[in-house]
Amino acid sequence: MSKNNETLTLSLALLVTVGLLGGGGWWAKRQFLDPGTGVLSQSSPNNTPNDRSPQALTQRLSWGERTLFPGPISTEKQAGIAAIAAGDYDQAVQQFEAALQQSRNDPEALIYLNNARIQGQETYAIAIALPIDSDPNAALEMLRGIAQAQDEINQAGGIQGVPLAVLLANDANDPEVAKTVAQALVEDPSILGVVGHYASDVTLSTTAIYNQGALVAISPVSTSVQLTGAGDYIFRTVPSDYVAARALADYMLTQRQAQTVAVFYNLQSAYSQSLKSEFVTAVSLGGGQVTQEFDLSDPQFNAVQAVDQVTQAGAEVLALLPNSGTLNAALQVVQHNRAQLMVLGGR
Repeated sequence: MSKNNETLTLSLALLVTVGLLGGGGWWAKRQFLDPGTGVLSQSSPNNTPNDRSPQALTQRLSWGERTLFPGPISTEKQAGIAAIAAGDYDQAVQQFEAALQQSRNDPEALIYLNNARIQGQETYAIAIALPIDSDPNAALEMLRGIAQAQDEINQAGGIQGVPLAVLLANDANDPEVAKTVAQALVEDPSILGVVGHYASDVTLSTTAIYNQGALVAISPVSTSVQLTGAGDYIFRTVPSDYVAARALADYMLTQRQAQTVAVFYNLQSAYSQSLKSEFVTAVSLGGGQVTQEFDLSDPQFNAVQAVDQVTQAGAEVLALLPNSGTLNAALQVVQHNRAQLMVLGGR
């Protein structure tokens, strides 16, 4: 059966419920075990290097044979990872169960536990692309929803009796790394869909790969309007910036009766540019005025000078539309504003 076979509109709708996956998909039954070795992987446990090279790709993917998150891990979790790498799944189950007794909120351990439990069975397998290198906390939040959904699906008997396996992928929230990861997922016949990516820039960088490979990718976070109509295999579960921008503009113009606004955004970010463009349009259509625009990513940007200029220009509102990489600059604007002007935010 091919990847574009729509035999399942899915009990994976449960993933919609937890806010991570939606819209049905093109799915097929695959064997989870590696056909050559009969196990997931024989790679040694290792942390993922912050490297874009193809040689580092193996270290960016894991069914359970390595941790992808930085920092120390418990002895039990490390033992579970080593057991999966060695093909000892019964031992892996025991160790991950013990690890979760100590840290119940560890989604990586929960996914690895469920992956180990279903070894030797026919499965459906999906991948989740995570911004681990750049934003591990955001990656963990994404992963918690997937871990919960996988656990609930498998505890209920799977999808039409077939359990769900999850592959973790660290794309570093980097467009070039993400392209390498996406290509690897497209080429893996066991992967039937991808949850990801995180930032709009990263998701946009992979759309051509997923469309060409006929692999469904559903982002739980990306909001850029450029993703609308990006292809038959590209979906998202959050509203586009068109919706968010109009809500912000309506709140400013109608509920707060403000007419003038200065906009702070990141020229280098597809998300930030998209939201800024939609917001400026919405303000203009509503009869308001954008007095000034500031690029938070500009090396010459000075929050003190910017706020002073905005105040002198008579703006009533500061619209902060940064991406995660320019949050510090946006917070400097808030700090210097000293609660004098109303602040609207896009994140």
